Amino acid sequence: MLSFHRHAEARSIYNTPPVFAIYVLLLITRWLRDDVGGLAAMAQVNRAKADCLLRVFDDHPDFWQLHADPCCRSLMNIALRLPTPQLEAMFLQQARLEGFSGLEGHRSVGGLRVSLYNGVTLPAVQALAGFLRQFHAATAGR
Repeated sequence: MLSFHRHAEARSIYNTPPVFAIYVLLLITRWLRDDVGGLAAMAQVNRAKADCLLRVFDDHPDFWQLHADPCCRSLMNIALRLPTPQLEAMFLQQARLEGFSGLEGHRSVGGLRVSLYNGVTLPAVQALAGFLRQFHAATAGR
């Protein structure tokens, strides 16, 4: 069913391929190739985004409590907690007011999660890093 060779042999009668998903994949691969500069360039951007946030988190590890050990950190998703659930709720509320969304943690683990998928730009991550610093400075004693 997932074999494009089988689709071609059956002239697409075997099953209709997911045309929209294939088209979106085409657009994304062209964007990566033509606008970003290829996979190596995207890897550099993703490393820069992760490093930008991890510097903020590593500066105050008792406040920004990351789930993953440093050797196992993801470049795409950073899961963390704050010292109290009340601070997490305050953080999410203030983040929304500043225009940041999607920072809620996974439904099974809770906490917070920052997703750094390919479509997230470095300037957006830098803006979030600035907000993180401000939030820490304003609430660190609570």
